[in-house]
Amino acid sequence: MINDLTFPEEIRPDQALAALRIGFLFRRAEHESATIWTESVLKIPDVEKTFEELDGDLLALSNRLNDFEAGKVLELRNQMAKASTAAFHIRMDLLLESPPQLRDQMRQQIEDDPAVQGLKKLQSGRLDDLRIILTNIVGNDLRISLWFEIGLHLGNLIFRSIRGELTASLLKSEWSQLHLAVRKLPPRLRRRAEPFFPDPNRKGYDLAAELGDTYQGLCNWILKMSPMARPVWDGAAIRCQGSC
Repeated sequence: MINDLTFPEEIRPDQALAALRIGFLFRRAEHESATIWTESVLKIPDVEKTFEELDGDLLALSNRLNDFEAGKVLELRNQMAKASTAAFHIRMDLLLESPPQLRDQMRQQIEDDPAVQGLKKLQSGRLDDLRIILTNIVGNDLRISLWFEIGLHLGNLIFRSIRGELTASLLKSEWSQLHLAVRKLPPRLRRRAEPFFPDPNRKGYDLAAELGDTYQGLCNWILKMSPMARPVWDGAAIRCQGSC
């Protein structure tokens, strides 16, 4: 039975869960920053929602977060939100102002526009900065950082699969990195975590969907081991199930 495992007393399951989710949410923010330029205007993702979720998980790691890091995360979040808003308005102007037969031509002109290239470069740079900050927050404690690493690799596989970027060689490399992180877990945790993962050699399945189930399964399993749910800021205080 998967649910019979309790975490060692020195490990806070809520922090392991937060680290897993933070790694995954970083990849989701990365995906949303990329697809805001390619997705249908009506399907442009809500980057702000991803950052709201990230905020909640960072609360669980607040003992690892100093004032500079907290301020830097907020600064990067605001800059990326502004960049996403600007990208949305550029895409919307294209939709409203261009005749349908000229939209492909106009889209290419926008792609080549120096201001748009600068905006994309800004998004990429802020994502790089955010990953560095999040890695520093998680730190070198393998009990926490391995879950962050697993979240990063799961998210990378899921969202690159959705974008159609996974070649056979890249898929093999990413699977190797993901399983390397899982194998670094303590033996008891590894034995319980491994059944959540699909067989990479099995043919004919939806990789993104299966790994999405893997991610959700890991989150639910870790949450069941925690004496408290993930902390949430309600605008006045940190709330969670049980006692924080």
